[in-house]
Amino acid sequence: MRIIVGGPPHSGKSVFLWALKKALPIGSYMPVRAAPDGEGDWTQDLYVSNGDLAQELRVKGRFTEEFVTWAAESVRNCTSRFGLIDIGGRVTDENRRICRDADALIILSSDPARIQEWRDFAADLGLKVLAIIHSTLDAVEEWDRVTDDEIFEGLAVNLDREDFEKSGTITNLANYLLTTTTENITMNITNTLTIAAIAAMINKSEEDYMVGDRAVHGLNWRPEDLPAVEAALKPLSATGMTWVIDGPGPQWLIVCVTHALHPCSVTLTDTKVAGGVVPIGQRKAPVEGGSGDLNFTVEVKENGIVVRYGSANPIAAQLLPELIPPTTPPGQPVFLNGRTATWAVAEIASVYQHLTPAVYVGQPQGQGYAYVCSISHSPDHQVGSVVMDADLR
Repeated sequence: MRIIVGGPPHSGKSVFLWALKKALPIGSYMPVRAAPDGEGDWTQDLYVSNGDLAQELRVKGRFTEEFVTWAAESVRNCTSRFGLIDIGGRVTDENRRICRDADALIILSSDPARIQEWRDFAADLGLKVLAIIHSTLDAVEEWDRVTDDEIFEGLAVNLDREDFEKSGTITNLANYLLTTTTENITMNITNTLTIAAIAAMINKSEEDYMVGDRAVHGLNWRPEDLPAVEAALKPLSATGMTWVIDGPGPQWLIVCVTHALHPCSVTLTDTKVAGGVVPIGQRKAPVEGGSGDLNFTVEVKENGIVVRYGSANPIAAQLLPELIPPTTPPGQPVFLNGRTATWAVAEIASVYQHLTPAVYVGQPQGQGYAYVCSISHSPDHQVGSVVMDADLR
């Protein structure tokens, strides 16, 4: 079900979406960031532990024709049980184009007077209104109910990125979605490795852990898990199978997984793209300056090469064959630094994986920007080791 999350600005949509995904089972949802506001799960986690870094890394874009086309295609292609589509805070022609293939709408509003315009938006596009969530920063008691016309309605309190803790209303909404929808299983799972299954292979379980001052529950992947992941997957690399990697995880984990399965063919699931999967490792060689939808720069440091990349618009999966990273000086580890789709980062890493001593994948965190070693062919670089950006000279 492709679910739009809309409502007027300053209602707390980013925090709401973050909390709703935490309340849904891992693997049951796919977020679609159809608003070019530069936010995502990474910003919500990072605002808690290092708000200044989150603000520094967040880059707002515009509703360009390229962005609207990408967002509309992502909505149309989405096959997850719950496609959670954030369209921002305004009813616009661009958002109508983006949402024309969606199925339903959740309205989140801090202003009761603005709800009707979003109900009209749903009616114009033939979307079912699944839920109406009122939001407030006032210290009042939450409530929820299911109306006679089977709309979940409730009040969510304190959807503030720095102070939010938990919401019973959002938890109850997640349970409502799970009990009123059916799972759409479209994939042959014979050669599928879920991230949860990989965790089980190394005896890693979901746990309670802290993100800043906030308690969450789930798989808390740590860089020190990577040697065990690599060892567990290596036997599978001799099978000659094509492996489908399904489920969310840090980009440095996904890169480690795809390399550990080499030389097997690997695809990553992304229900926003046609066919639902993206093949990785297309046997490319770096080219001078790089090519494709990402803007590459190379920065030579004393202890490694930083390859930076980024784009004003999300990159298109069908153009992945044209994405080629730049050449780098030989004999030095590569540090990947930028924001783009996980499958694009895995593709970039696969180009460098046998040309450099090691590939480190960057990730912002509370202590600053950190690089995790995901691939190593040198005793000088241990898989799972961490280098802070401030330590690159």
